[in-house]
Amino acid sequence: MWRYDEYEGLIYGDDSDYALAAVSDSKVGRLMAAAPYMYHLLEECLKDDIDQDLEGDIMYLMRDLREGLSVKGHRSKKQKEALARMEMLGIGSTIIRAFDRLDSSRIYDTEEHRYLPLDREEEKRVSAFEQENNALVYFIIRSYTSLGVMDNYLFVSDHPQEWEQDRQDIKNMEVMAYVYNRDDPELSEFGYIGVKKALNFGLIGLNRVW
Repeated sequence: MWRYDEYEGLIYGDDSDYALAAVSDSKVGRLMAAAPYMYHLLEECLKDDIDQDLEGDIMYLMRDLREGLSVKGHRSKKQKEALARMEMLGIGSTIIRAFDRLDSSRIYDTEEHRYLPLDREEEKRVSAFEQENNALVYFIIRSYTSLGVMDNYLFVSDHPQEWEQDRQDIKNMEVMAYVYNRDDPELSEFGYIGVKKALNFGLIGLNRVW
């Protein structure tokens, strides 16, 4: 038996531990980890005697889940590629595992020689870049230059046919990056940068050398 809570916008199943979002996209996003199971439960829900409004909400949710699973699957391919690139670059295993589990990049500060989490504004900036370019940022190098402080986004593009060449470039320690100028954002641009593994007091980082 399924119950729809109009106030919360949720569908509850007596035989399930999950509360399924009926109409809220944000709730769908938070529950995507359980998406395959949720989709099956919704199919079962449609077999019950429910009113037309609820049936319409469920159909919309199933559509969103299908689209979400497709996006998630494509992102998983990019994440697998990103993990391979991080290993090729010699990034520390702890940072690689954190990216794999949390799906969140880290900033390596080349002046302070330490890793920094992204603050809220930086997360928004990275997210906007990823959405605009259909890319996945896996590592950020913060470098200090005469033109300003630069956040160098290392990313996997939305063009798999280019990935093999990207890996060849990485073998030469050259990486296509988006360089965000923190002091003058209008000067931000795409370009190749040279990188080199850095070891400071046992901490493995990545420096920009040109």
